[in-house]
Amino acid sequence: MHPRVRILLAIATVVVAKRPQRVSVPSARSESGAPTTANCTERWATVEANHFVWAAPVDGADYDDTFAMRYFTNTEYWGGPGYPIWFYTGNEANVEQYVNATGLMWENAAEHQAMLVFAEHRFYGQTWPCGGEEAAQEDCLHLLTTEQAAADYVELLALIKSGAAAADIAPCPTSPVIAFGGSYGGMLAAWVRMKYPGTFNGAISASAPILGFIGTALDGEGHGFYDDGGAGYWDIVQADTTQEKGAAPACSANLGAGFELIAKMSTDSAGRAALSDAFGLCPDAQVLDESDADGYRLQMWVLYAFDDYAMGNYPFASTYLEGPDALSPLPPFPMRAACEHLADDTLSDEGSEAALMDAVAAAVNLLYNSSGAEKCYESIPARDDELDGIWDYQWCTQMACQETYFSRRPSGIWPEYSFNLVSLDAAATGRTYQPHLPTATNHPQPPVRGRPMTHRDFAH
Repeated sequence: MHPRVRILLAIATVVVAKRPQRVSVPSARSESGAPTTANCTERWATVEANHFVWAAPVDGADYDDTFAMRYFTNTEYWGGPGYPIWFYTGNEANVEQYVNATGLMWENAAEHQAMLVFAEHRFYGQTWPCGGEEAAQEDCLHLLTTEQAAADYVELLALIKSGAAAADIAPCPTSPVIAFGGSYGGMLAAWVRMKYPGTFNGAISASAPILGFIGTALDGEGHGFYDDGGAGYWDIVQADTTQEKGAAPACSANLGAGFELIAKMSTDSAGRAALSDAFGLCPDAQVLDESDADGYRLQMWVLYAFDDYAMGNYPFASTYLEGPDALSPLPPFPMRAACEHLADDTLSDEGSEAALMDAVAAAVNLLYNSSGAEKCYESIPARDDELDGIWDYQWCTQMACQETYFSRRPSGIWPEYSFNLVSLDAAATGRTYQPHLPTATNHPQPPVRGRPMTHRDFAH
């Protein structure tokens, strides 16, 4: 791989947008006392449902032309009109998630006398066009685009700067605006600066894979992220399991052996029963059955945990990537902590199968049951859970990065997979949309029926 491509992959791929249902909304005040939503004012602004049509009825659909968009502000440090506005371009989750976790803005606002604004992305959290969550999912998915979301942010800023947004915020037409964002939010931050330079004076984009699209070159020699199906992403996650990155020396090899053992044991009912016992699946729930003879679902459940450890491998305790009902945070450097369960270099030896499965289960429990409160798991994700609800709709229609579709090399420790756009398109076409709803930790909601996605959706 070209060295410049490797550098870009390292920057752009480890924190990409992913399964929004795994992202929690921390409590109003963090244990560390850091600023959160408790330090902000929750507000609502009326914005256009469709910014790109001018004739009634709006694109033939029966819905209101405007909707209420949620956002949070903090003016504690603001110097007043003329002083900067720092604007978080909300991404694929409840905006409270980003209010509570975006330390860079909080840590520097006082020095720069900046107003902080955190905007919620349409179709996430409590911001739903077309009359509400159910109607939006049934009738208005074609309004879920990055272009519409960016235009929402421009309209919101116009209201704020004109003084029309709130009586306690003075008109500030000369205040410069800097966009902030991470992952998909970072992509949005970069794009609003490019698309609307008259509104956004600058952007700080973290872990924003804006070049992670098919046919987009990363350098002057034409190398692209999808040249190898995006496998560079999983190369980086695997690197985090190695001694070089601070993990236990035996972790990577043991984890790879664990995936192989799951596949081997899943081929018969006795093996699946042993796996269910090792991973703490509720005996009466019959989580694994004949359809799991290839071990795929359980492998993906393990894979998702280590994916999250890599993305949330912060040097401090955090609930950022745990489930909505997390009772305790992940420890600092969670990848290293998970790998401690796989530190014994004899786990891959013949005769150590039971010990290896117990170790892999303990490693994933760091995420799925960090508090130890769950006695057993009633379910694990469905076979097609990489099709992640409303975010997956965005991926399928606009190709925003989704790492569960990236290739995983046969030479790596992960279950092998080859990126195939044709099969992904076939899977998405006609698929019944499963909306993202809040779920209890370890107990996903049953699928909620919705309108099938069709080529009509993709045409918009």
